[in-house]
Amino acid sequence: MASLHNVAYSQELRRTSTAQAIITGIYDDLIDEWDSSPERIKTILFSDKFESNNVLELLCRQYFDIIKYGVNQKLFYEVVPALIMAQEKSKEQFNPNICEDDVIKITKEKGGYAMLFYRSSISHPCSTDEYNFYYTLGGLLQMTNDINDAYKDYLSGTKTLMHLGWPITKIEKVFKDQINQVNLKWESWQGHRSRKNFSFFTRINVITSRSLVTLNEYKYQFDYTEANTSFDINKIPKNKLIKGIGIPWKLFSWYSYWSNLQNKGV
Repeated sequence: MASLHNVAYSQELRRTSTAQAIITGIYDDLIDEWDSSPERIKTILFSDKFESNNVLELLCRQYFDIIKYGVNQKLFYEVVPALIMAQEKSKEQFNPNICEDDVIKITKEKGGYAMLFYRSSISHPCSTDEYNFYYTLGGLLQMTNDINDAYKDYLSGTKTLMHLGWPITKIEKVFKDQINQVNLKWESWQGHRSRKNFSFFTRINVITSRSLVTLNEYKYQFDYTEANTSFDINKIPKNKLIKGIGIPWKLFSWYSYWSNLQNKGV
């Protein structure tokens, strides 16, 4: 993100962004493992009278205090409460009866506000167009997590776009539509400014192409191409499950997707 604003990756920025990365994991554990309410999280982060014997809560407050002095204050204090609520809403994904629209909405909100939280580490003002770009990009990256963590989410009972009973072709379409939306939001913010010189996009395209390879493997190797065939992770042989976000073994396919994204869009 610093490269998009021509900002040097200074010691202060490194300190802030590192603290953001650490607090994200702590915060997720407080929500998911300790079942902390939004009110409790807000108390941990914002209250002048905060006291606790919980090590995770104390660490969360410690890193929050590091972050809040090195950020875009307006964006930071707007996004943090929204991120707390988005994470709270994500608990609904454990409900087997959650509707499709809610799953997609939660996915986009959780990823979108997380991305804007990281953007707040850059002190430059954030315009409406830039805000919309990062929000949409965050939704895309959350989808990449859901695609590559399909089996892990199945084991935990988390309902994502991979567990809605959709054909793999529909999942692929939703994912590619999100890629297109990211491109449109970029053009609204930056016009037709080239992205090839930004390592920021190179990394995003690595992750995105990884997910396209995953979807392609599930679509063709296991014959999920029929429009009415629901994707079911249980029908994938255990030794063929695709996990994590590392560089895939299908290097030619991965490079083909990555090269196309580099040349034509995010």
